[in-house]
This record gives sequence, structure tokens and C-alpha cells, in this order.
Amino acid sequence: MGFEQGEDVAKCKEVLRSGGVIAFPTDTVYGFGADIFCRDAIERIYAIKNRERDKPFLVNIGDQRVIYPYLKKITSIEKELMDTFWPGTLTIVLQVNEKVPDYIRRGHETLGVRIPNDPLALALLKDYPDPIISTSVNHSGELSSLTSVEVYDEFKSSIDYLFGNDVTCSGILSTIIIVVDDKIKILRSGASDEALYDKFDTKIIV
Repeated sequence: MGFEQGEDVAKCKEVLRSGGVIAFPTDTVYGFGADIFCRDAIERIYAIKNRERDKPFLVNIGDQRVIYPYLKKITSIEKELMDTFWPGTLTIVLQVNEKVPDYIRRGHETLGVRIPNDPLALALLKDYPDPIISTSVNHSGELSSLTSVEVYDEFKSSIDYLFGNDVTCSGILSTIIIVVDDKIKILRSGASDEALYDKFDTKIIV
């Protein structure tokens, strides 16, 4: 496919639809991305990162409605969390159904989902019909790439499209939560912790 860099939304979407691997900015760190229905691209990202194959990736979407067909159910508190924090730095782990391929779930019945609050990411994800996997641009265990320059220097030979010309991400990871019996369990602390406690303090369990 060949490497390209730019801020051409249509081109970036075309790369995704064609089974390519992209790197794109979010409101946390730069992420590798691929359409969840392009297995070869997913496996490429596992190889690029040297990531253990039993660890599933998170997914990003541009609209809540994109994920609904893939959910076993959605509780009232999960919906309230989506409405309150998306777009933003909260990843919600949700129960998914068999429409999510096994090579995405990796033996799990849940999937982390987020709408990032970044103009380039939202432009890319807007109207894109499928969820795309998102995982930090790095080799597993190493620091995540925060700028388009870092991604270019380290990974240009491994990806098909670098979305963003002169971009710097915040470097603060998303908060990851799961809802259990209408209580919120924080799986990873991150950028939404304070706002989460402000809004849902009585529902959070440790």
C-alpha cells in the first residue's frame, strides 16, 4: 500500500476500508488504528507492537450508535456514563455479542470503547461505519508516541497512513472503567478520574 502522511480524512478512511494500518492522534496519545473487520491489519498491529496475543485492543468510535449493534446489553448507568463523558477520556468496558470477531475479543466477553475528544480523531471517526481498534503507538512496555514526528521517526515503515502533520497529544491516558451491579469499578486511573468522582462518587467501588 505504501506510506503516506497528511490530514486527508477521505484518504485515511480509504486506507482503513482497504485493510490498512494507520496512526492517528487522540486526546491522550497517538494510536494505531485498523477496522475491526480487517483481521490482517489487526494482526499486523500485534506484530508491530510485539504485543501478547491474548490482550485485546480497545476500540474507538465517532458516535455512540456505532457500538450499539455489538453490545449484549447496555445498562442505564453505562448510558449515563456515555452521555456524560463522550467524547472524552473515559474508556468504558462493555459486554459485547458475537458480532464482534473472536480475533478482536481474544477470548473475552467485553471490549473497551471510547469516543476520543480530538478534532482530527473525530473527523476521521465521524460517519465511519465500523469501530476501529485503537492502541497506543509504541512497542509494548515502552513509552507511547505523543507527536506525529515521533511516530514518523519510529514507525513510518510499519504503517500505511500517518494522520496528522504537526500534532502533539497530551500524554495522559484515559480512565478505564467497568460497571458491575450498577457500581463503577476503575480498572485504570487516568484523565477522567476527577470528573468521574465529582459526578458518580457514590457509585464508585475500589
